Amino acid sequence: MKKLLLLAAGFAVIMLFSCKKEEEPIPARFWPLAEGNQWTTAEEYYWEVTYVGSDTSTSQTTNTVEALEERDDGKKVWPVATTTTEEDSIIYSRTYYHVTEDAIYIYSMDKNSEEPTAVEPNNLEVGTEWDGNLVIPVEVPNFSTDFSARYKVIGQEQVKVPAGTFDCLVIQIDIADPEVDSAATQWRAESMGIVKMTADIQTEFSGFNVAIKGTSVMESKSGF
Repeated sequence: MKKLLLLAAGFAVIMLFSCKKEEEPIPARFWPLAEGNQWTTAEEYYWEVTYVGSDTSTSQTTNTVEALEERDDGKKVWPVATTTTEEDSIIYSRTYYHVTEDAIYIYSMDKNSEEPTAVEPNNLEVGTEWDGNLVIPVEVPNFSTDFSARYKVIGQEQVKVPAGTFDCLVIQIDIADPEVDSAATQWRAESMGIVKMTADIQTEFSGFNVAIKGTSVMESKSGF
């Protein structure tokens, strides 16, 4: 009888540890995805369109990681609530991140979308390349600032921003459209995410010359 009780207890312990292991989320190496993490970025971009005008756009964006949720298909996703404050408006949005050992699947607004908005490698290193989208946080009249792009990790660099000093991977971003002359760069720190981004974009659209230039930096962080 004692043997049976010991075996049952041992089996229960094994099952308990197995469940814990299954429930433990896979870490996102270059995103701060854990409940309660929060970070704020400051954006400043300048745009100019021939015959239309020019303007400088400044904003502040706060991202908050909420409790892990489950999609209809059973996949676990991290919801990140985003609040962007501009001079005369506040924009709310939510993005969902499903993390695997090899990749991060990103869903905008609807966590149950059949197809992700973007997919990127989880294990970034110098030489890693992938296709994605680059969204410049600025509104230009009658012109989309959401571009298909090619990402490539080209090196490592220490970067100082208001939130601190970080050892980063440097990511070169080339816009896929050959009509767009672009120079965009991201700096990503492990467990921190994007701590800085710069963009300098020029193109011709419907006979108008369009120029966009600016920087986003991590201003503060908490919880990680």
